[in-house]
Order: sequence, then C-alpha cells, then structure tokens
Amino acid sequence: MTPERFNELWEDTMLRARTLAVGKGGEYAPGEDRLSNFKQNAERLGLKSLDIWAVYAGKHWDAIQTYVTDSRNGVERVRLEGIDGRFLDLIVYAVLGLALVEDNIRLRVDS
Repeated sequence: MTPERFNELWEDTMLRARTLAVGKGGEYAPGEDRLSNFKQNAERLGLKSLDIWAVYAGKHWDAIQTYVTDSRNGVERVRLEGIDGRFLDLIVYAVLGLALVEDNIRLRVDS
C-alpha cells in the first residue's frame, strides 16, 4: 500500500468512525453524558463503567478475531456486519475507553 493510499484510508476511516460515533452515540446515550450507558449498566450490575466498556469493546474484538481465524483457515461465513464495520466500531470503542479513563480521573480529582 502506498503512503498516499494509506493516508486516504486513514482520513476516510477517521471520518467514518466519527460519523458512526456521533450517530450511535445519540442512540445509546441521548442525554448530556456520552458515557451514561456505561455508567447506568455498571451501577445496575454492581460493576465499574470500564468493565461494561470492556464487554462491549470485546464483542467487536471477538468478531475481528473470528474473521482472522476464518481467513487463515479458508472458512467462509455469512456475516451480518462487514469486517470494516467491526474495525470502525473498535476505533469508536477505543475513544470511548479513553473518555471513560479521563472521566474517572476527573471524578477522582474533583472528589
């Protein structure tokens, strides 16, 4: 892959990830706190918000791992979501994870 093509891919991917994050963010956390769904589920289950994040992000990582294993073994599988969508989801979850870490640090400092 040429550096030019990589840069195009990078820019396109970041734009698509941002569009995904903005669109889905309103579905999962419609209020003022973009992290509210992690916090609400954590409270409901007696866990930390990062625990909930790890489960949600892990789901996408698991799908990517299955794709990698299938590719290695020549397994064809019907996928309801394309692999590019899984990578985009994982990018969004990486940023959500960073946001949770920052939020947790802020909460410790403010308390």
